Amino acid sequence: MSLPQELRHALSAFTSVAIDHIKNPNHTHETPTERALWVPTLESTNIWSFAEQTYPWWWNLLANSLMSLSKSAEYQLCEHLMQTTEAVARHLDKLIVIGSTGQRFDVPNCLLKFVAYQLKDMKIPVFETGQFEHTFRDFEEFIANDVVDFEGWIPLEHLSCQHLPIQFTSLVRLMDSLVVTDCAGKQKKVRGNPVVYCEWQEAKLMNCDPTTRSLTEKKTIGSQIVMSLHLLKEGRVRADGIFARPKRWTPIWSNFIVKSPGVWTPAPPLYEFREEEVNEVQIIRQQLVTLNEQLFKSLALALRRYEIAQKRVDPGDRLIDQMIAFEALYLADEGGAEKAFRLALRTAFLLERGEVRKVVYETMKQAYSIRSSIVHGADPKLPKGAGVQMSLSDFSKLTEDYLRRSLRRFLDLAQRPKARNPLVNWDDLLFPNSSGEAYNLAE
Repeated sequence: MSLPQELRHALSAFTSVAIDHIKNPNHTHETPTERALWVPTLESTNIWSFAEQTYPWWWNLLANSLMSLSKSAEYQLCEHLMQTTEAVARHLDKLIVIGSTGQRFDVPNCLLKFVAYQLKDMKIPVFETGQFEHTFRDFEEFIANDVVDFEGWIPLEHLSCQHLPIQFTSLVRLMDSLVVTDCAGKQKKVRGNPVVYCEWQEAKLMNCDPTTRSLTEKKTIGSQIVMSLHLLKEGRVRADGIFARPKRWTPIWSNFIVKSPGVWTPAPPLYEFREEEVNEVQIIRQQLVTLNEQLFKSLALALRRYEIAQKRVDPGDRLIDQMIAFEALYLADEGGAEKAFRLALRTAFLLERGEVRKVVYETMKQAYSIRSSIVHGADPKLPKGAGVQMSLSDFSKLTEDYLRRSLRRFLDLAQRPKARNPLVNWDDLLFPNSSGEAYNLAE
């Protein structure tokens, strides 16, 4: 859809007048000075601090020129044409919500941002035909469409990856962090190294409460990739917030949602993500994306508890969440006595063969007992490893490995064409039939 040429010419004329106002500060009482802004800066790999950057000097002049500009013939013509052009008029004086941000669409703010976007990369404001045409096309796209194309960056902490970018789907990839510039010429470095980059569409809603909208679904993309890495091997990776903006200029979006970072250093050791592991992470992520959480509620609960455990600092808290996940997998919908026995036995049979099963069995019985001691405020009795008393931290790492492997097995089982609950028939697994045939988990 094309907007009337009269509106295009009017916006061009208004842009020229606005730039003249900026160049001649006598039109305002504002002193042309830069405005300081503190933004995050990458010092070295995954170590950040804040550095001072500035708004361009012309920003405040432009904002404070609106009063005098509104009296100009060019402004009044733009206002008249916007009010009489049906496609534009249907937006006027309405709360427009995109994603999690809403703003009133009115003539002053629209014209202010229309001019500011054209000047975003300029130290000295000048009228450039190419930049005007580009901004006008973006305005046409915004008016004509009911969806807005978005892009976002989800910062990942504690991850080291040397073979970027990694393409997960056509719209999701892992890439280096980068610097971006907003409509005021303000630069921001996206937090994290590397970051998950994703593209999507957001509906453009009118008179909708913005507090009911969020970017939770997009944050889930980062969470899925972090979960895939956690299910691959030991290590801690964290997704922190989402930085998002429309791919085109819009008159009602500030172009940034960013969670302000503080100074941090990675928790040693860094998670080393190697090139040969990419395909396996792709498979795990696809399993998470396609998992039917309504059908396999216990597995979904176990995955959530596993990820909560990954964020715990205290090893006791970590073990408690791990055991909740174990019970969701191995004791789902079952009451009765001897839970510790059944949990230990089932975990051992699912994960190992031969003599190693006994090691898993004993460890899981101890884990059940230690969890009970922790939640009841007693001192846990920890086992010995190689004749040395294990720490609770080391023990929780051992159970974490068992849980990780268990979740991988259950995710594989949930991918079977005829998968249903329960994913494992424990009687058939533990007690082969009379013919001596072993229970086939792959069926």
